Amino acid sequence: MRRISLLFLVVVLFIITTKISIGLGDKDAFYPVLKNELWGYIDRSGKMVIANEFTKAETFAENLAGVKVGRTWGYINTHGKIVIKPQFTRISPFRGGLARVQIGNPLTGDYGYINKEGKYIVNPRFAKGRNFAEGLAAVKEGRLWGYLDRRGKMVIKPQFDEAFSFAANNLARVKVGAIKGLIGGKYGFINKEGQIVINPQFTGATDFAEGLAAVKQDKAWGYIDRQQNWVIQPQYAGAETFREGLARVQVGNLFQKKYVFIDKKGRVITKTKYDKALGFADGLAAVKQNGVWGYIDSSGKKAIDFKFSRAESFQNGVARVKTEAGAAYINKKGVIIWQND
Repeated sequence: MRRISLLFLVVVLFIITTKISIGLGDKDAFYPVLKNELWGYIDRSGKMVIANEFTKAETFAENLAGVKVGRTWGYINTHGKIVIKPQFTRISPFRGGLARVQIGNPLTGDYGYINKEGKYIVNPRFAKGRNFAEGLAAVKEGRLWGYLDRRGKMVIKPQFDEAFSFAANNLARVKVGAIKGLIGGKYGFINKEGQIVINPQFTGATDFAEGLAAVKQDKAWGYIDRQQNWVIQPQYAGAETFREGLARVQVGNLFQKKYVFIDKKGRVITKTKYDKALGFADGLAAVKQNGVWGYIDSSGKKAIDFKFSRAESFQNGVARVKTEAGAAYINKKGVIIWQND
């Protein structure tokens, strides 16, 4: 009897925990909308859940969203209550409980990092900074970039002309050898100890994603793995990171840009060459053909008709588009769930 009661308690706790975690995830599925020149939020059904009262509004991340009131940015919770008062020039989404913020002049102001209580864990003192990822954040001190840990300690000293966030494989893209830190230079990759893992040798590069990084050698882009092996030989005019097993690549030349999607073996999955394209998200990709946008699925087939003058990637089953009537949100069936009237 005691064992049954204990089992019942465990099941109840599991259900409660699951509901809480699902609820928290669902809160990130609030979407900013502009109505009567002010921003508010709708849910996935198109219902207004946070009144339009902000000058600008960003998407939710970790149950907080950046909003602009007047000329400064702060953060609200999922009830629309301001929990970090507007005081920043620029903000970024929370990642792992921390967010990058800027104070002062938009061009010259310093960057720092705050927690969800709005307290600085790193005081604003950097010329530039990127979001925390894998426990570290790239920051620019003077003319060089280095990396901070979550305590604000510089764990990789400033030495790079440019530095980017760490990927899930614990490698970060860096640039060295640029003239005055701006012109030219080569890209390579470092580990979290600051050691060069892939020598700077590429004229262009993206971060690693799904085990591969797009890199440019001479005038063509291809893909390498962590061991520097060419998985897909350089052959494209442009290339982006893999998302959901597929990557957008540019074919043709700079004067006649066309886009297709490839898998991790370099096989083209789209018969059509599109004028513009966004990466896959939620199983769909926005693509532009003959002046209008639509969506394709991962097999390259049309999923939503080409009828939008603008289209964005899906997020939690909803995407922002522009119709003849104005801004709107659609679901994955292409049905409009909210239209700006």
